[in-house]
Amino acid sequence: MDMGYMFADCFALESIDVSNFDTKKVKKMNAMFSRCSKLTSIDVSNFRGNELEEFRMGFNECTSLISLDFSKFNTPKLKLMDKLFYECTSLTSLNLSGFDTSNVSSMISTFLGCSSLTSLDVSNFNTSELISLKQTFYACYSLTSLNLSSFNTQNVVNMESTFQNCYNLTSIDLSNFIINAPKVVFNYMFYSCINLKYIDISNFGFPSNGTGTYVVFNSDKPSKGTIIVKDENAKNKVRGQIPDWEIKYKK
Repeated sequence: MDMGYMFADCFALESIDVSNFDTKKVKKMNAMFSRCSKLTSIDVSNFRGNELEEFRMGFNECTSLISLDFSKFNTPKLKLMDKLFYECTSLTSLNLSGFDTSNVSSMISTFLGCSSLTSLDVSNFNTSELISLKQTFYACYSLTSLNLSSFNTQNVVNMESTFQNCYNLTSIDLSNFIINAPKVVFNYMFYSCINLKYIDISNFGFPSNGTGTYVVFNSDKPSKGTIIVKDENAKNKVRGQIPDWEIKYKK
């Protein structure tokens, strides 16, 4: 069953009742509510994702949406959730505790532009099959912290702009991120994270022949801080961009 684009581009829609939808056999919900820009709430608490495989752009540009509750969702077959909450700029509450991400391969721009979220709990996420974290948390302006300790990045090859424009992040511990692929893209990963003071990337194995520029900061980079790296090679990759930072090795 496919519910893709069911309510897409319903720009004038101000309310909707989907509380009785039976979604247990639905395989696709791509762009289901995309650009429903006047909706402030959608009750998805009874949605079940038993057979769901694709949920790309599900709430793309739902700019007035304030909260969503997926605590009972259960998505054991979910593979794609790119741009799921893209530019949900008014979202302040997001319960993802029902998500099973063990088969998800791509989270490109999943939370991009969720600028009103002050907290985001993804501690239940299993990312063992994940390949791309490109722009996943891009422009989550209001986040001050992010717990990614459950993330498994053994298959990730793209972390471009993952945290770009997360202006209020003060620290980020990625010590559990094991990156050893021969070519991994890290371009703009912490670009414009102007309040970062502590970064732990102590398990990032920067290959000498990897693509792109690593852990890029721009002219608005924080002036001083501490970064934990794996080895001399990693130190050489980052020190030119953050010359006033203290660079330490993994203990």
